Amino acid sequence: MRNSYALCVCRVAVHTAQLPFKKDSAVLHAIATFGEYSFDAASEEAAATISVLASTFCREYPINQQDDEAGVPGTLFGRYPGDSYAGGNPWQLLTSVAAEVFYLGGTANVNRITERGVNEVGVAYSRNLCKC
Repeated sequence: MRNSYALCVCRVAVHTAQLPFKKDSAVLHAIATFGEYSFDAASEEAAATISVLASTFCREYPINQQDDEAGVPGTLFGRYPGDSYAGGNPWQLLTSVAAEVFYLGGTANVNRITERGVNEVGVAYSRNLCKC
């Protein structure tokens, strides 16, 4: 039961976050927690989801643009675009879970390289995700 529930949650979350009208970074928690049952952190789906969210929140928060101009890497994530709760700022927990997904994806790719000698999706993660 847990596996089928996790599979459903993760698939719905990943596809929902990629839709133009619903970009909610809580999906990253589903990838980090349930990814082994559906879309793991090294999947093309996870990379595409993070790419959409990073791009969205880069435009959403001036601090991301200022950091980008100053050469500070990374993107601070919020809950969703237009969120006004507590001032509408980036959320530390969601930014942290984004980092966790990067770590999990990187670890999976290192393991794939070690086992097979191939990097299947590593480029998707590194390409312009730290720039606005």
